[in-house]
Formats: sequence, C-alpha cells, structure tokens
Amino acid sequence: MSYEDSPSLDQFKEGIPPRLPDPNSARRRMRLTIGILAILLLGLALANFFQSHTATFIVGEGTVRGVILDKEGKPVPASITVEYTKLETNTDQNGYFEIRGIPVGNQTIVITWMFAGYEAPIEIHRGGITDLGTIYVPTDQRPDHPLPRLEWR
Repeated sequence: MSYEDSPSLDQFKEGIPPRLPDPNSARRRMRLTIGILAILLLGLALANFFQSHTATFIVGEGTVRGVILDKEGKPVPASITVEYTKLETNTDQNGYFEIRGIPVGNQTIVITWMFAGYEAPIEIHRGGITDLGTIYVPTDQRPDHPLPRLEWR
C-alpha cells in the first residue's frame, strides 16, 4: 500500500468503523455464478451432442438381422423396430430382416406380427452384426389369448 492510500487518524475520530464488506465476496459470487452457468451450458451441449448423428458416429453403430418363420417354417410378414429410435424394417418374402445403424450398447427390438408382438433385448457392438438366427413365432394366436414364448434357434 502506498503512503497516499494508507489510512489517516482523521478516519478514526469516531472510533473504529464497522467491518467493511469482504472485497473477495463479490468475486466468489461471480465465480460461483459463472461455474453454475458453465455446468448448465455443458449439460445442454452434451444433451444436444448425444442426440446428434455425430455421437452415433463416434460411439459407433451396428447391425441386427434374422429370419422370422412360423412353426411350419413359412415366412411371416412382421415389423421389427428398435425401441426408442426411428429405426424399423419389415421382413421380406423369405422372412429375412436387417436393420443397420443401431447405436452401440444394449437395445431392445420389438417384433410385431399379425395380432401379436414380442420384445427382445439385444447387445449391439461397434461395426458388428448381431445375428438373431431364425425366430419361430406362433401364427395361430388370436388377440384374446395369451402369447406363448418364442423359439429362437
């Protein structure tokens, strides 16, 4: 502190002044505010990133395929959807299906045919193909009867 800025006795005629506010408290509040805003901004940026195609490209994607047949071995027209995505396809005339571009990790596919549906958990690996093989579905079920389990071979 320079001599000109040092306190004089005239400032203390009335006694010692009340405690002055801490000059660092304003800095602390500003740093806290900036920190909270930075965390919120980072959270929004990450949420936006993971909904983009860039995240899928970086994290990776894979493919699932299989064949859906009835108990007699005849192809079944079915719809296959990856849950919580817009990825879906239908079986071809041979019962074959393939969905590409599925995000890596644990996913659930939904198979629907006639009056029935089934959910199957699958694991997708980066650049890999998850082959479900042949899935045998019952086609003689009516909507008012409970569904039996599917056979996977």
